[in-house]
Amino acid sequence: MTYKYIIIILLVALAHQKTYAQKGEYELKYRGAIELIQKENYGKAQAELLPMTNKKYDYPQTPYCLYFFSLACLKNGQSMDTKLMLKQLLDRYPNFEKKDDVYFLMANAYFMTDDFVAAIETLRKIGADNLKVDIDKMEENYFSKISKIEVLRNLYAAYPDDKIIALNYADLLMRTSTERSDLELSDRISNRYGVKTKQIEASGSSFVNMVNAKRKENPNKGYLNVGVLFPFGVNDLDPDKKTRQNQYVLDMYEGIKIAKSALQKEGIVINLYAFDVDNKTEPLIELLQNNQFNQMDMYIGPLHNETNRIVANYCNQNKVPLINPLASNKELLNNQPYVYLARPSLEMKAAKVAIFAQNNLMSSSKSIAIFYSANKSDSTFAFTYANYVQNLGLEVNTLAKLPSGSVDNISSVMPDGKSIKLNHVFLASSNKNVGANFLSALERKKINAPSIITAEALNTDNAGANFFEDKNLYIIDLEFKDKNKEEFNHFQNTYLNKRMTLPSEYAMQGYDLMLFFGKMLGKYGIRFSQNISKKSYTEGYVLGGYDYTESNENQVVTIVKYENYKLTPTKN
Repeated sequence: MTYKYIIIILLVALAHQKTYAQKGEYELKYRGAIELIQKENYGKAQAELLPMTNKKYDYPQTPYCLYFFSLACLKNGQSMDTKLMLKQLLDRYPNFEKKDDVYFLMANAYFMTDDFVAAIETLRKIGADNLKVDIDKMEENYFSKISKIEVLRNLYAAYPDDKIIALNYADLLMRTSTERSDLELSDRISNRYGVKTKQIEASGSSFVNMVNAKRKENPNKGYLNVGVLFPFGVNDLDPDKKTRQNQYVLDMYEGIKIAKSALQKEGIVINLYAFDVDNKTEPLIELLQNNQFNQMDMYIGPLHNETNRIVANYCNQNKVPLINPLASNKELLNNQPYVYLARPSLEMKAAKVAIFAQNNLMSSSKSIAIFYSANKSDSTFAFTYANYVQNLGLEVNTLAKLPSGSVDNISSVMPDGKSIKLNHVFLASSNKNVGANFLSALERKKINAPSIITAEALNTDNAGANFFEDKNLYIIDLEFKDKNKEEFNHFQNTYLNKRMTLPSEYAMQGYDLMLFFGKMLGKYGIRFSQNISKKSYTEGYVLGGYDYTESNENQVVTIVKYENYKLTPTKN
């Protein structure tokens, strides 16, 4: 309820009081003072009202004189005078009919002097429902200006059921803290209360139009907002559990946060905002209408197809880049010029490996043998690869699904190496139990051609030097980690010191993509999409690298070979 509205109500009410009908000097002065307040001439109003607050007066207008004198004091920044006069009002008129408005004004005075506890306790004395919206607005006005986490932390501990305190505490944690415990607390609060919102004022029924109406570009604000849309599953977070079903999400986010700190040292200030987004569309549509959500300069995620499609459409409408960190489905890019895949699609992998084979595996033979496991993605990769190599002039001699089981079973579908010379052998498999048996089967069949195998089929991290010796083996490894790189060791040590465990592949992916896209965003800002296609290959920091010169999907496909007693990336 605004003060002007209070004035109108009070004047109407007073007009119906019998005692107010008495004409006299006091009443005329009172009316004149009210007009001064309505004109926002608070200093003159104080001068008129002060004598009228004397205890010798006890007219129907007297408590209102006390109230409006307090209001004038507050408007002039005199919080102490405001509180003193309001206390006098309550002492003299304990049954004052507008007591809730007195408490509201007094709480405002307490807020002005940062006496937050007194302000909250005063607000809690208000029983009128019609002031609830104004109470929330008042709290938001003051709590949103608090920049010290410990202040909001103490208030949240004392008043955990105060939604406005909780939302501002969560918002400050997301913007300033890099501690995992703070992140999880922030997400738990957001899950209970949502996130900070602002009234939407837009026409039209489409939520996309509502969102568009709210976005305001500010390219020179000096910092960048990045929204991470992951299925954090804040409902299921249990601090006593060492591992969780969505641990990969937390690992990736931890890598992103470490990259944020690294970028800040380079002068690129990133504010991270974590949004709990799974495969449910209704909460996401509500989130799209949230003011905070609409202030992002870039989004990472979501990880589920349906919610990703909705956010992709939103980003396309608003020309904001959306990074998909894990997906390899090229269809996600259809008619979505602002969507980027951090990983190459299956088609891109097949094309890049085929070109590599043509350029590097010199042989008089053009025949190849292609094998795959029963997994659908493996078979699709194999058939796609077959199409690419044939388009390059090679011939597919064998295209077969590997049977499960022993070396004997696998060798049964292979050609005889003595009777046919192969250019190379290709294996698409995500089964770690297959790789070693597959290589043994090749030896048994006397096939000496180079082999190209997906890293998922081999446990390379635990394989010793003897495993790779005397093997003409190339490994497609999108997650290859060059442990000799200084950047890799720096990140690993940072992560280890922070989490007391070694980083997973997901943590490395989060770190790598945030560094690359963060630097691009910091350099080009709102011209990100126009310039990323002009950026040539960029070496990764702990993983392979990035290249978007011809497509919105990453074109870097790392192929490694064992050389000089270590696995080394080849030059594609």
